[in-house]
Amino acid sequence: PDATLVFEIELLSVSDPIVLGEVDPQGLQQAQRDGAVLVDIRLPNEWADTGVIEGAHAITAFLPNGRVHPEFLDSFQAVAPSPDTPVMLYCASGGRTSSLGTALIEQLGYTNVSHLRGGISEWLGAGNDTQAYDD
Repeated sequence: PDATLVFEIELLSVSDPIVLGEVDPQGLQQAQRDGAVLVDIRLPNEWADTGVIEGAHAITAFLPNGRVHPEFLDSFQAVAPSPDTPVMLYCASGGRTSSLGTALIEQLGYTNVSHLRGGISEWLGAGNDTQAYDD
């Protein structure tokens, strides 16, 4: 017969996947002004070598062997308690924060995570200051 098939497609929800943001030193400064939580995930000896960006929470994410630090999650969630907390991460060059930021989004449901492209090296290379790390 002369029947026309009609397909109805109902889209329940369509959203773009959340991805890790990436900023330069200027973008990090703006994020801080906007209230983002800044987290330096490096090791204590790295903090001692270069200092830390003013206002950053120094929370080691990875042990020297590459495993996640056993206290990282509790310490991180103490400063970023809600998945919608704006978070800005940095490390030495951006490699560790790229992996960690993606995991925070994909595994813990954080929705507003960015990292400093080039890490503290980029920050210092752009002429920005750090403050001495004081444990």
